Amino acid sequence: MKPVIGITAIFDYNLNRNWLGDDYITAVVEGGGIPVIIPSNIKVENIPQLITKIDGLLLSGGDDVNPLIFGEQPHPKLGDVDPLRDILEIHLVKTALEKKKPILGICRGLQVTNVALGGTILQDIFSQREKVLGHRQKGPRFYLSHQVYIEKDTLLANVIGKTEVLVNSFHHQSIGVLGENLLINCRSSDGIIEGIESYCGNILAVQWHPENLWRYTDEHIKLFKWLVDKSK
Repeated sequence: MKPVIGITAIFDYNLNRNWLGDDYITAVVEGGGIPVIIPSNIKVENIPQLITKIDGLLLSGGDDVNPLIFGEQPHPKLGDVDPLRDILEIHLVKTALEKKKPILGICRGLQVTNVALGGTILQDIFSQREKVLGHRQKGPRFYLSHQVYIEKDTLLANVIGKTEVLVNSFHHQSIGVLGENLLINCRSSDGIIEGIESYCGNILAVQWHPENLWRYTDEHIKLFKWLVDKSK
């Protein structure tokens, strides 16, 4: 049987709807899984039951993480936040780890995973770090805008099969203090953390958006295939 992969959705408060880009869904299908969308208004007490119904978890991109969660006041450059989604995803991460379900985090998914495990976020890398690259690219989502350098012998290096990879980039935040039981597996040339993984091997998370790239490259679909294979 094919693994069921739960994918977190974005809630649009203006239109009163949950939504998710089709590239996430299609990437899971292409990777060999069955995608199921997880809305952001699920009650916390129902998360353990939800986790038993899926085999793997994909945390999608979206808004900024509320800095109050990791003990900081909001930076002037902080973007939109969704406190309900923050609460949901933090509990999803913790429960999935307890149940030994694999997690793939993408962009915001990387950040919320780090926060769930006690880490912090740089709320705006362009004002909090010097000489950073253009991490908010001026081009279509499949455009490859900068290089990422992967640490040898990491899970990410083994999955992708390379120690350097070109990626797209749509973020103004990144990891500050690393969460517990996590290691950094890659950075961009300006030192910004571009990927993390867990020592237990059940978490793999990247700052870029591989769901927009897998049709055009060979390496990015491997992240989704890892999640599906790990979920079997």
